[in-house]
Amino acid sequence: MNSLARYSLLLSRATMVAMAICFAGYASVWLVPSWQEAFLASFLVRNGGMIASQNKIYSALVGAIGLTILSVALFRVAQFFNLYRSGHPFPANAGFTLRSAGQWFLALSLCGPLIRMASVLTLTLNSGEGQRHVVLSISSTDILLALLSGLLLMIGMILNEAHKVDQENRHFL
Repeated sequence: MNSLARYSLLLSRATMVAMAICFAGYASVWLVPSWQEAFLASFLVRNGGMIASQNKIYSALVGAIGLTILSVALFRVAQFFNLYRSGHPFPANAGFTLRSAGQWFLALSLCGPLIRMASVLTLTLNSGEGQRHVVLSISSTDILLALLSGLLLMIGMILNEAHKVDQENRHFL
């Protein structure tokens, strides 16, 4: 097995481990009471120490949308790395797969502020009048993720062209 194949196998597995860590971390926040309490501490103070169980469930479901988008994006990244296990530098679907991952990461960067807003809204849904919160925040992480998504999209397009050139050159030989 050449170094490209070994490296792609390692990165593919690392991506899947990262996805598992994301799932475990998200589940832990909602299933381990002390972690949930720490996560919700700022809301508990504002709401007199109580958040209805149904609001926690709604917030967890809203957050799961972001986790789902992230999972699909990471799965596409793992697929991208797996394409290189053959050792060939220009696999046929590499550009498409990388562009797909970039599109999912871009979706995550655009949905992130909306997901956070909906999550905060669901947590404060049963709060008294004037105590419900609608917070729209755009973080530097959202901006960076959008820029890196653009980079993945661009590299995906370049890989498509490189594959075409590679195929043309193979026909000359």
